Amino acid sequence: MRLRARSLSLRLFAQLSVLLALAGLSMVVLTVAVIQKQVEAVADRDLAVAAKTLVVLMHEEIDSQAHRRRAAALLSREDVAAFKTASDWREFAILRNGTVAFKSARPIADSALAQSSGFHDFRVDGARWRSFTRAAPEHGLSIVVAEPMSVRTVVIRRILSRLALPMIGLLIGAWICLWLALKHGLRDLSLLSSVVSRRSAQDLEPLAPTPWAHELHGLIAALNRLFERVKAAFEHEQMFTAMAAHQLRTPLATLRVQAQLLGKAAPDALGGECDDLLHSIDRASSSVNQMLRLSRLQATSLSYGRVDLRDLIGRAVGDHALTAAQGGIDIALDVGPHARWLVTDGEVLHLALSNLIENAIRHAASGGELRIATRTVGRRLAIDVLDRGPGIPIAQRVRALEPYQTLGSQTGRSGLGLAIVTRAVAILGGTVTLDARTDGPGLAVTLILSTATREAPSV
Repeated sequence: MRLRARSLSLRLFAQLSVLLALAGLSMVVLTVAVIQKQVEAVADRDLAVAAKTLVVLMHEEIDSQAHRRRAAALLSREDVAAFKTASDWREFAILRNGTVAFKSARPIADSALAQSSGFHDFRVDGARWRSFTRAAPEHGLSIVVAEPMSVRTVVIRRILSRLALPMIGLLIGAWICLWLALKHGLRDLSLLSSVVSRRSAQDLEPLAPTPWAHELHGLIAALNRLFERVKAAFEHEQMFTAMAAHQLRTPLATLRVQAQLLGKAAPDALGGECDDLLHSIDRASSSVNQMLRLSRLQATSLSYGRVDLRDLIGRAVGDHALTAAQGGIDIALDVGPHARWLVTDGEVLHLALSNLIENAIRHAASGGELRIATRTVGRRLAIDVLDRGPGIPIAQRVRALEPYQTLGSQTGRSGLGLAIVTRAVAILGGTVTLDARTDGPGLAVTLILSTATREAPSV
C-alpha cells in the first residue's frame, strides 16, 4: 500500500479546524439557547405588563362597580382598540367568578383560559399558546392575556438571521488566523529544512541547538546523530578506497617493470604478449587513479572564488594535449567573453573538465576533432564537450553516468570517467547531460552549472 505524503501544517490545520468547528457549533447551540431563554423571559414580562395595562384601563370601571351590571362595560371600544394597536397578536379575556364574561375577537376555548394567577400553556387548533392570568379576587375578576408561541419563534429567527453573517465572518476570520498562526508556528521547522537542504553533501557538521525552538531540539539531536553516522560511513569508505588503491599501486608498478624487462629479454617470442600485458597494467593503474580521485572527491570541501574559465579550460586541455596529439585529435576552444568569469570551486571544476576531456579523447575517432564551447542558459553556464566518437545510444545514456558502467566496446575500462565528472558537477550544484551531435556522428556532453556567471573585471 502506497502512503501519500501529507503536509504537516495542513494536517494540523485540519485537526484544529475540526475542533474549531465543534467549538463554533457549541457556541451556536449555546447562543440559540440563551436567545431563546431571553426572548421567553422578555415575552413573559410583556404578557404580565399587558395584563396590568388592562387592569389600569379598567380601573375606573372597577371602582364604579359598573362591571357588576355587565362585563363589557369594563372596557370601552377605544380601550380595546388601544390594546390591539399595541399588541395585535395578543388576545385577552375577562373571567368573572371563573366564567368568561368578555373576550377579544379570536376564538379561544373557554376551557383553555386558566383563572389562577401566573403563566399557563395551552393549545389552540394544535398551535401552542401561552397566557398570563392576573387575578383580582376582591372584585371576583381574572384578566387573561394570551399569545401564540409562534410569535416568539419568529422573533428568535429574526435575531439569529441578524447574527448569522457576523458569526460566519467570525468563523472565517478564526480559520484565517488559525492558518497564519500555524504557518508562523512552523516557521522554525521550515527554516531548519531550508538550512539542511542548502548544505552540501560534504557538510556533515552538527547543527547548533541554540537558535531553534525548544520543541525542535529532539529533531536536531536526531539529525546530528545521523550526520555522525553518515560522516563515519563516508570516512570508512574513503579510507578503504584510499588504502586499496595505495596497496595496488606498488604491485602494479612492480608488475609493469617486470613486464618491460621480460619484453626486452625475449622481444621476438614474447613481445606481443608483453605489450598486451603492459596495456592491461596501464588500464589497471588508470582505474586505481580514478578510484583515488573519486574517493578524494567525496571528501572535498568546496572553496568558492572567481575563476577565469578560459584559463581553467586551457589547463584542463593541457593535461591531455600530448595524448590528443598522439591520437591525431585536434582540440578547438570556443569560450565567449560573456561566459568567461564565474564564481565556483576551480579545483573541482578542473577535475570534472580534465576527466571529461580525457574520456572524450579516449573515445574520439582517430584524426577527428574535439570541440569545447561555452554558452549561457538563463543565469546558468553550459560547457559543451563534443567528440567524433561512436556516441552512446539513448537507452544507455543514464547508465553511462553511473560508476563502474562500461558500454559495448569499452570492455576493460573502469567505467569511472563520466561518473567522476557527474559527481564533481553535482557537488557544484550542476548537472550533466548526454546527447548526440547535431552536425554528424559523435557525443555531446554538456555541463550545466548553477553558479551565476559574472562579467570580466575592468582593467
